[in-house]
Amino acid sequence: MEKKEDNNEVLQVEDPQELEKDWIKELLFSDLIDKLTLFLRGKLAKSVYISKKPFHVRIDASFSLKHVEIASILVGITSNIHVSTITARDAGDDFELIYHLLLDYSLPLDLAVNVPKEPSILKPKVPSMVSILPAANIYEREVHDLIGIEFTGHPRLQRLVLPDDWPDDQFPLRKDFEIKPPRGE
Repeated sequence: MEKKEDNNEVLQVEDPQELEKDWIKELLFSDLIDKLTLFLRGKLAKSVYISKKPFHVRIDASFSLKHVEIASILVGITSNIHVSTITARDAGDDFELIYHLLLDYSLPLDLAVNVPKEPSILKPKVPSMVSILPAANIYEREVHDLIGIEFTGHPRLQRLVLPDDWPDDQFPLRKDFEIKPPRGE
């Protein structure tokens, strides 16, 4: 690093591959992480985890289902947000829904939401992120098909993976799923 006349440090990178190193990512994104942590912790997010090896951020929005508001804040901080995928799993007492994002093309960030399971509700409802992150469209459809989470406000929540004649009350990635013989047997 070199010093400027006003005593501010300047980061100079001779080799572009150096940008792949975790310590440089930490330096480049420390301001962004500080803003996220300060703003989100205790307000919209239950917790913010920062791992340095590999460099990774996880925001747990489980207590509030405020993932849409958190995504809006992320879009306000940086317009370069890539939706890598969305994963969902049946965790027993609830469903864990994780939006795997990439900020500014190199900062991995997971936005996790715990969706409560209630025996009387077949398809729990969660607000869709498609209006903020359009790339979430196909992934929310996949989660809807396989786990049964209904994304309210989704523009086209139709079958993606399962056939059209699949029973509406059967979700193959739930723990209580039982394989039944085909209809008519």
